[in-house]
Amino acid sequence: MSTSIQSRFFAVKTTGGQERNVAKFVGNRLERDETENSIISSAIRSIVVIDSLKGYVFFEAPNAQVVSDAISG
Repeated sequence: MSTSIQSRFFAVKTTGGQERNVAKFVGNRLERDETENSIISSAIRSIVVIDSLKGYVFFEAPNAQVVSDAISG
């Protein structure tokens, strides 16, 4: 039996036009936390911004709690 890592995509509502700024901000924070061996930074697998879909940033993660922790603060 093979072991596969499960992940899902979660949409986070943002201010329209600020999607890239939000993605960069969270991404930079996760990179900074990665140096401190943060579990959250290793659990977020990707951050996606779709230009034609205003007001949302998508996070690939194993569960919603990880995304919530990553964007809080």
